[in-house]
Amino acid sequence: MPDFKKDITKALNGLDTQIVEMVGEFIKRRRKHYEEAAAKLHQELKVDVARYGEMLLEGNITKEEFEMLVKSRTGLLKIQIQEEIAVSKAKFEEIAIEVAKLAIKAVILLL
Repeated sequence: MPDFKKDITKALNGLDTQIVEMVGEFIKRRRKHYEEAAAKLHQELKVDVARYGEMLLEGNITKEEFEMLVKSRTGLLKIQIQEEIAVSKAKFEEIAIEVAKLAIKAVILLL
């Protein structure tokens, strides 16, 4: 039985590189996605705040309404960011399942 334990440990240790590469690739892809999403959200925020500023200068809205619009837009931005986080969390859960499958296969191959 001790040999089997060593074999399992060796098989699981052999997965280290594969797991690190899998997670690393995911992180690289998500980073690019996050950078693109952040740039898009920032651009949208700039356009909206500029529009609200013009409305304020033209007297179409009050200072309080301007502040409310900017705060509302900021709240929407937070929601959009939370959506991105939820997608990443789901993807990490998929990776965890893949890691478990690799570990199971590695041990089963020893049997």
